[in-house]
Amino acid sequence: MAILNIGESLYTRSIKDLIKRIHDATPVRDSVYEMASDYYKNLPDQKAEIARIEAKIQNAQDTLSKTTRKPVIADLEDQIKGWKIELKNFHTEIDNQRIKRRNKLVQVCLDILDLLDGANFLEENNRAAKLLGTVFMIQPDEGRRRLTLNGRAKHLYKACLSLRLLDRLLSADLIKDPFIKNRADILKQSQNGNVEMAQATYRDDIKIPLIMACLLQDIGRMHPDAQRILHGPDRNMNEFRTLSLEERTQLLQITSIQTMLFVRDGIGLGRYVGNSREERDQFVRLEQLRLSFILRVIKSSITGEGDIGDLIKIPQIYSSVVLSTKENNQLHQTPLAMMILKRGAESGRFSKAAWPPCCLLLAFSLRASALPIFRPMPAMAIAMNMLWLMDCIRPNSMNLCADGSPATCSITLTATTSISVASTTCISLKPDTSWKKCRGNAY
Repeated sequence: MAILNIGESLYTRSIKDLIKRIHDATPVRDSVYEMASDYYKNLPDQKAEIARIEAKIQNAQDTLSKTTRKPVIADLEDQIKGWKIELKNFHTEIDNQRIKRRNKLVQVCLDILDLLDGANFLEENNRAAKLLGTVFMIQPDEGRRRLTLNGRAKHLYKACLSLRLLDRLLSADLIKDPFIKNRADILKQSQNGNVEMAQATYRDDIKIPLIMACLLQDIGRMHPDAQRILHGPDRNMNEFRTLSLEERTQLLQITSIQTMLFVRDGIGLGRYVGNSREERDQFVRLEQLRLSFILRVIKSSITGEGDIGDLIKIPQIYSSVVLSTKENNQLHQTPLAMMILKRGAESGRFSKAAWPPCCLLLAFSLRASALPIFRPMPAMAIAMNMLWLMDCIRPNSMNLCADGSPATCSITLTATTSISVASTTCISLKPDTSWKKCRGNAY
């Protein structure tokens, strides 16, 4: 928690470090996505080694069943025993690698929550605004690495939006998933000494798994088959090019299947440490519930079955425009995110009930990106975004206040294409195409 009290430059470096721990390209290969890439590459060799040892055991057992010579029997039994130990050690080594990946992922999730969790709604909104604004501002406007860096930063941006969307949907009583509702009800009903325990339960059972689902949503793209589609068989093609329909279909199929397999087998359940059988059984049951929740969220975002997938699908669509990986995308095209989302709600791609909370969330995201100012963006583009939001929520005004309170912030679009937002903490956009921060009044 103390990280928000230190200097802004150090905070920015901590955000950059967190992004690199999620997705990077270094010789150490210790980011979540690099570890997933190594998992996919090593998996065929691991399966082949397991099959080789199991074949030796099976052949020895077949020979053992056919011989009556004691010296041969004793020799075969020793060989079988040795190979079984070798197989067990190999499985243990593989599982230790899995736990290492899982611990890395869990620690990243905890560090994200350290940046976002607050004592109340206002503090959590301010923390989220700071994180979203920082992630947005540190990305380059141009250059060869812009698309790559946007793609790597997208995971953190998406996770932050997902947590805030969950808050919005819960407050509007739009969450139907019984697992989330149960943990949220426990948190609401907690009193006195039970509050900390309820908060820990909600964090471990809902927040961390949801962040995991966000971070791992596209992990299947690290599979060699997916990489061959993106980079070409000789790795000489631009991964950000426009894919053909056939390539896109194959990529989506590979990504979805391999993502689910990685979550199940490459991350899996946590490891119990202790001697109590009762505690171990309870621990395994909880881990199974959390893993099932992650898989359910990701599957729902792919298939569209149920509303729970909206928790990561909506942030993914929005972040894909804000932190675009398209070569021809420009900053002033950000309003496309609202158009795409509105059409998605109308076509049933995600729940229509989630649309009003989604608009409030994205208005909050827009404000967050504007707070650190200082980055040029055409006023008309912002005006379009605001007008879309106004159209979706109510005709003349909407809530854009920093504290998330029901206070109304007025929005005015003038003939000179400047836009003013009046609030206790607000942004004002002038025809000089600059975002500026103001307090107490509109420009």
